[in-house]
Amino acid sequence: KELKNPIKEFSRFKAFYRVPFCTADFETMLVNGEHKPFSYTICYFNVFDVSKSKIVMKIITETEDLIADFIANCKAMTVHNYNLQNVDTAPPHGDIPQDTECPWCLTETNAKNPLEFNHSHWQGDNLNKEHDRWICHRCNMAVTLRNKPLKFLFHNGSKFDFSLFSAEILNDQSLHGHNFIAKTESRFSEISLQFGDLLYDSRPWVKNYRYKFAFNDSRMLLSEPLAALANAWILPEDVDKYIAPLLQIYYRDEAIVDQIK
Repeated sequence: KELKNPIKEFSRFKAFYRVPFCTADFETMLVNGEHKPFSYTICYFNVFDVSKSKIVMKIITETEDLIADFIANCKAMTVHNYNLQNVDTAPPHGDIPQDTECPWCLTETNAKNPLEFNHSHWQGDNLNKEHDRWICHRCNMAVTLRNKPLKFLFHNGSKFDFSLFSAEILNDQSLHGHNFIAKTESRFSEISLQFGDLLYDSRPWVKNYRYKFAFNDSRMLLSEPLAALANAWILPEDVDKYIAPLLQIYYRDEAIVDQIK
C-alpha cells in the first residue's frame, strides 16, 4: 500500500529495553461445526542469544487437558524468564560521569531521589549496554524489568486465541491480579496475570506477586499476515542465521531445517 508520505518514520512503538519475549499459537479442528483446539506452540525467544531460546509444541485432543498444559507452560516460561535476570553485580562504572540532573527525566537529584547506577540484570545482555549509566532513584525503580510481565504475542489473539483459555485463567486459583485492556466491548488487546509468592509493596492495596506475564495481540503492533511479515523481515539468505538455529532447538533434525531453505 502506497504511503502518502513515503519518508514517514514509524515512531509509535519504540522499545526502550530489548528483552526476551514469547510467541504462541493454537491449531484447531472442526468438531460438529465448532472449532476445537488440538495443539499449540510456544516459542520463548532469547534476543541475546537465539541458541538459548525455547520451544514447546504439544498435541492433545482433549481440549481441557490442552489448555491446562498451555497455562502450565506459560508459567514455566515466565519463571525461566525471571530467573535469567540474576546479574546483581554492576559492571565497573567508576569512569562513567555523574551529573546532578537525571539524564532520563531531567530532574535535579537530591537526598530523597539520589543518583543510582542503572545496569542490566539479564544474563548475557549484549543489547542494552547504552543504559548502563547514572540515573535518579525514581527512574531506576521504574525500569526494574523483574516487575514487568513476560509478553506472549498471539497474532490476532484478541479475535480468537484469547477466547480459548479465558475460562481457564479466570478459574485458576494460583493466578492473581487479572487485568484486561479492552480493544472493543468483547475483545482485549492485553490480558496480564501474576502468580507466585506475594512480594513486599509499600502500598498495602497493591498486590505484587513475583512472576508476571501478559497475553498480547501482535496485530495491534503489526497488522500484516504472518507470511508477509516473515518475508519482510527475514531475507532468504538470512534463514541459516535466524530461523534454522531456532528450529534446530526443537526438531534437532537437519532434514526438517532444510525444508525451510
